[in-house]
Amino acid sequence: MSDDKRAERMKRLRELHQKRTEASRLNHKEVVEENKRQQLPNNWEKRQELAEYRLNEEVSKQRAKESGEDYERNKLLDIQADDSERWHRKRDAKHNPDPGFSDYEAATARQYQRL
Repeated sequence: MSDDKRAERMKRLRELHQKRTEASRLNHKEVVEENKRQQLPNNWEKRQELAEYRLNEEVSKQRAKESGEDYERNKLLDIQADDSERWHRKRDAKHNPDPGFSDYEAATARQYQRL
């Protein structure tokens, strides 16, 4: 009886030891992967997305050229109107229509318009 108990305990001990070493190995693997991610620049994901987008765009241009279609037209057909309007509003907000001082006549006209 005691030999059976001892063999069972040793078997259980080996299983626990294997689980511990497996967990340690997996943890080390995750630590190495995390370290690699930390070594990359902060904007690495954005760079990868941009590179993939540009690559896909080149492939799409090539397909459109082979099929005789206009790539820009097809691209614009995929953009929704509300997205386009939002993009144009954002772009126009960045554009400053005020040319500043050009001559005295324009400055006088601007001052008159402000009153």
